[in-house]
Amino acid sequence: MKLHRNVSFTYQIHKAACSLLHRTTYNALEAHLIRLDQHLTNKQHTLMTDLRCLDMRDTLKTGNMAPPATETDRNIQLTKMEEEVSKY
Repeated sequence: MKLHRNVSFTYQIHKAACSLLHRTTYNALEAHLIRLDQHLTNKQHTLMTDLRCLDMRDTLKTGNMAPPATETDRNIQLTKMEEEVSKY
């Protein structure tokens, strides 16, 4: 009878330890999920900000603010060589 009580007591301790482990694991997973949700929210906000900036940049690329049409024209403009190139 004493052996049966020890086995029962050991089972109860094991069951309590498993329950505590399950709660600890659950809490850790829930904390990780909260962090992942926050990171996802931040990344979505960053993406939307980038898209808005690209849209504004597209509108600035027209008219007088437009960059040169070709890379050669851009290089000439950056090196301020317009007068030299126009002589030839």
